[in-house]
Amino acid sequence: MVTAMNGEDASLRPVARAIERMVTAGPSGLSLTALAEEAGLSAGHFQRLFKRGVGVSPKRFQQALALVEARRLLDDDRTVLDAALAAGLSGPGRLHDLFVACEGMTPGEWRRGEGVTVRHGLSESPFGIALVGWTDVGVCWLSLGSERELDAMRGGFGRRGRGDEGGRAGGAGGGAQGLRLRGGREGRSVHARRAGDGTFR
Repeated sequence: MVTAMNGEDASLRPVARAIERMVTAGPSGLSLTALAEEAGLSAGHFQRLFKRGVGVSPKRFQQALALVEARRLLDDDRTVLDAALAAGLSGPGRLHDLFVACEGMTPGEWRRGEGVTVRHGLSESPFGIALVGWTDVGVCWLSLGSERELDAMRGGFGRRGRGDEGGRAGGAGGGAQGLRLRGGREGRSVHARRAGDGTFR
């Protein structure tokens, strides 16, 4: 049964149903037109409603689903080409761009699980203390929590954390919340109170 998102906002029920459909559809994906038609809305109205409820466009959401599937396949030692095609992408170039933007590393580096230097530091943020991790490519990790919790998590950098949902820096312990953050060159300019680095082994 689909319930409204964001509390009692019943206007977002079509978005909740669309998410269920997108997850069920798997790598084949669904077009914006098909999703909008199922919701009984115009494509433009549906896109605006989806972004209001989820925070990203339907296309970005489907890319995130593809990334999750590709990570799973690479963790099972599938090739980059196999992972890209099985995740519904047109080829390894698309997967490369997706990994660099969202994980701060290439699919090949993720698959090897070693040799990637992740610099990290604690920094003030509008939401409290943040633990940020970044590679030479961009941001690959963001966690929010108490300074004690985040200090404990920093020990995970430098250990191979393959398969951990908080990023490849080891599992999230305590009550700290691990979040994925879209990477980019701007990820290098982190003003950390304390910083360090580690290489996945």
